[in-house]
Amino acid sequence: MISRRAMERRRDQFLTGWARFVTARPRLTLALCVLVAALSAVYAARNLGFMADRSRLIDPGLDWQQRYAEYQRLFPRWDDAVVVVDTRGDPNDPLVGAFIDALGERLRADPRFDDVLTGFPTQNAPVGLLLGEPLSRVESVAADLARAGPVAASPSLGHLLGLSVFGARAMGEADLADLTGLLVRVAEAGDGQRATVLADIPETQRFVTPSGRFAFVFATLQDRPGAKASVVANGRPIRALRQHIRALRAQAPFASIEAGVTGVPVLESDETRQSMVDSTRATAIGMAAIALLAVGVYRRASVPLMILASLALGLCWSFAWATLAVGHLQVLSIVFMVILVGLGSDMSIHLISRLEVLHPDHDHMAGAIEDAFRTAGPGILTGTLTTAAAFGATGFTGFAGVAELGVIAAGGIVLCTLVSLSAFPAMLMLTPDPARRLRGRQGGASRPYMRGRLNWVDGRAGVVVACWGAALALAALGASRVRYDTDLLKMLPDNVESVAWERRIAADDERSAWHAIVVARDAQEARELTARLRALPEVADVGGAGMLFPADLEAKRAVLRAIPAPAAGEGPPVDFRGAAASLADSFDERPLGAAAARVAAMNDEQAARAQAVYASDRAGLVARLALIRSAEPATAADLPTELRDQFVGTDGSLLLRVYPRAAENGVSVLDASRLGPFVRAVYGAAPRATGPTVQIYESAGVIRAANVSAALYAGLAIVALLLLDFRRLGHVLCAVAPVLAAMLALLGLMGGAGLSLNFANTIVAPLLLGLGVTAGVHAVHRWRQQPGDRPAGLAGGAGRAITLTLATTLIGFAAMMTAEHRGIRSLGFVMTAGLALVWASTVLLLPAVLRLRTRNV
Repeated sequence: MISRRAMERRRDQFLTGWARFVTARPRLTLALCVLVAALSAVYAARNLGFMADRSRLIDPGLDWQQRYAEYQRLFPRWDDAVVVVDTRGDPNDPLVGAFIDALGERLRADPRFDDVLTGFPTQNAPVGLLLGEPLSRVESVAADLARAGPVAASPSLGHLLGLSVFGARAMGEADLADLTGLLVRVAEAGDGQRATVLADIPETQRFVTPSGRFAFVFATLQDRPGAKASVVANGRPIRALRQHIRALRAQAPFASIEAGVTGVPVLESDETRQSMVDSTRATAIGMAAIALLAVGVYRRASVPLMILASLALGLCWSFAWATLAVGHLQVLSIVFMVILVGLGSDMSIHLISRLEVLHPDHDHMAGAIEDAFRTAGPGILTGTLTTAAAFGATGFTGFAGVAELGVIAAGGIVLCTLVSLSAFPAMLMLTPDPARRLRGRQGGASRPYMRGRLNWVDGRAGVVVACWGAALALAALGASRVRYDTDLLKMLPDNVESVAWERRIAADDERSAWHAIVVARDAQEARELTARLRALPEVADVGGAGMLFPADLEAKRAVLRAIPAPAAGEGPPVDFRGAAASLADSFDERPLGAAAARVAAMNDEQAARAQAVYASDRAGLVARLALIRSAEPATAADLPTELRDQFVGTDGSLLLRVYPRAAENGVSVLDASRLGPFVRAVYGAAPRATGPTVQIYESAGVIRAANVSAALYAGLAIVALLLLDFRRLGHVLCAVAPVLAAMLALLGLMGGAGLSLNFANTIVAPLLLGLGVTAGVHAVHRWRQQPGDRPAGLAGGAGRAITLTLATTLIGFAAMMTAEHRGIRSLGFVMTAGLALVWASTVLLLPAVLRLRTRNV
C-alpha cells in the first residue's frame, strides 16, 4: 500500500509537471482548449436533445409504470392536445359551436394533426347516456322536458297557441320570452326560412365539463415527442394549433371567444421550453453577476475576463459530455448549466487567491504558478474529485431526473477543472506583464482572513462550538416539520398558457384534470369495479365507461317515467292565426305582441307550411319523450365512434375514470393530505389502477427515496475519497462538518417558515453535499499545511477563495430565482439559502473545530 507521504509526493510532482507544461507552452495549451471547445459545441448542437416526458424519468420496469404504459398503449388518444373553449356557462351557444366547428375544419386540413374530435352527432347519442349523468342533471333534463308538456299535449299549432292565450297573463318573464321565440320561429317557418319551430336541438354534442363552463376539442398531434427529439420539433404542431386559434379569434365574429391549449404533450412542451428559457436566462445573469463580482474584487477587467473565458470553454466541453454520456437534457438536468457557472469558476478563483499572496515572492509568474499549483492544487483536486464523486454517485439512484443530473454535473465539474487549470494560467502567461494583472496581498502564505476580524472564533473555540450545537438542536426540531408537497400545479409557471387553462379547468371541476384510471377487461369486470369504487368514501363518482353503469339507477328511472306522456295522434287542424291575433292585441306594446301580429298576418300557404313543420317537430318530440321515459343504460356498442375512442381500448377493454371528492376547504386532491388516502383507497378496490393521481403519488415516493439514496451515495463517496486523501477520520469529519451543519440548519429554517420540499427542490441534499463539501475540504487542507494560522484553515488566501467560490456558486442559484417556473425558482431559493449557511458554518464553526483539534495534528 502506498504511504501517505509517497502519495502526496506523486501528487505534487503531477501538479508541478502540469504547471510547467502550461507555463512553458501557453499558446499550444490555449489553442487545444479552444479547439476542443469548438468541436464540443458543434457536436452538442447536432446531437443533444431534450426529453419532456416526466414519466420516463423513472424506471419503466416498475409495476405502476408498466400499468401506465399499458393504458397508453390501449388508449392511443391519451396524449391528445386539448383546446379549451370558455362557453361562459352556455355550451349550446351558437357562437361557441361555430368557433369549434371552424377550428375543427382548419385542423383537419392541417397535416400536422392526425385526427380532431369536436363532438359527436346528437342523433347518434343513445338516450341511455342520460342515465349516466348525476341525478341532479337527470332531474334538470326532466324539468326541461316537462316545460315542453304543452307541445306534447297539443296535437296542432292551433291547440298550442290557444292554450297560450288562456295562460299568457299568468306567465313569468322567462315563459313569455319562450313564447315570443316560438312565435318568431313559426313566422320564419311559414316564410320557409327554417325547418323547425320548436327550440333548436344542437346537431352536435360537445365535450364539456360537468358544469358546462368549458368545451373541449381533442387534437392528435402528428409529431409526437420522442426521447431525444428537439423541443423545437415537438413544439411545431402545438404552435400551429395556437396560430389557428389566434387566426380565428382575429375574425370579428369570434373576437369575444376565449380559447387556449393544454393537455399532457402541451404541458410538457411548455414546461420544457420555459425551463430552457429560465435556465438560459439564469446562466446569463449568473455569468454577468460573477463578472461584476470579479471586477469588484480584483479591481481590473482582465482577470474577470480570463475567468469567464475559461468558464465558457469549460461549459462547451461539458455540453459535449452531456451529449455523449446521456444524450438529452430534461427539466432537472438542465440546471447543470447553473451549477457549472458557479463551480466552473471556482478553480480559477482558488488559483488566483493563492497567486495573490505568492507572486510578490517570485521573480517570474511561472514560478508563482508552480508554487500555487503545489499548495492550492491539492485542495482543488480533492474538492473537484469529491464533488464529482458526490454527483456521480447519484447516478445509481432509480430516478433518472437525479441520476442524469449527477452524471452530467460530475463530468462537467472535472472538465471545468481541467480547463480552468489549463486555459486560465495559459491566458495569464500570454498577457503582457502578467504580475501586474494580479493584486499583491501583503502577509504572504499566512495572511489572516478578513484582516483578523474573525480571530475571535479561534480564541473562543469551545464557546463557539457549544453555541452552534444549541442552534443545530433547535434546527433539528424545525426540520422535523418539513413536508413533501405533491401538488405539481404549484410548481408550474404562472405565465404559461397551458398551465393557466389547466388551473381554470381544475377550479371549475378539479376531477376533470386529476383523477385515477382503471382499465377493465370487459363489461362485467367494469360493472363490478364501478360498484366497488363508488362505494369508497374518497370517491365522488366513476366516469368514462362508468357512465354505462349508472348510480342511483332506479331513482333516475322514476324521474324520467314521471315526465307526462304526450297526447296520442295529431288531432284536427285548428287555425292558429286567430289565437295569434288575440296575443297581439293583449301584448301590443311588447316584443311578444309584434311576433304574434306577424303570425296572425300569415296567408294560408304560410300557415299550412308552419303547421306541417310543427307537426313534424311534435312527432319527433313525442318519439324522443317515449324513448327517454323508457330509457335503459347504454352499452359500449351503443356509443358513437367519438366516445368509443375515448372509453373503449384497442382490445375492447373499458376505461373507468375515478373522480375524487371535490376540494375540501380549498385543499386540492394533489395535496399530500388527500392524495395518499385517495390513491390507497382506489388501490384497495382496483389494485391495477393508474392515471394522473396514481402517477404523482407513486413518483413522489420514488423521488423521495431516490434523493435520500442520492444523498447517502454522495456522502459515502465523499467520505471514501476524503479518507483516501486525508487518511484520518477526524480530518474527514471536519471537512464535512460545515455542509452537514448547513443542511440541518436549512431544513430547520424551512420547517420554521412553513416551506415544503417538492419535485424540484427535494434534490437539495445531494446538491448541497456535492457543492458545499469543497469549502471544508479547502479549509482542512490549508489547516494541515499551516495549523498555527488564524482563523484555522482560512489564512493564506484560503478563506478569501472559499468566500468567493461560494459566492459565485450562490450567485448561480440566486439567478434561478428569476425563473418563471416555480419549481426552478424554489430550487434556486433553497440552494441560495443552503450555500449561505455553508459559508457561515465554514467561517464561523469550522475554525473553532479545527482549533480544538490542532493539538491532534
